[in-house]
Amino acid sequence: RVGVQPAPIVIRKGLDVDKIMKHMSDIFTTWDYRHGFYY
Repeated sequence: RVGVQPAPIVIRKGLDVDKIMKHMSDIFTTWDYRHGFYY
């Protein structure tokens, strides 16, 4: 179990990071757009 357990955790972390980065990218893109639009 010790050898098999870390694999799914790494994969899950990778997916979570990918989702977080995509979500943050969308937020910053919207923020930059609004910031540029108002100013």
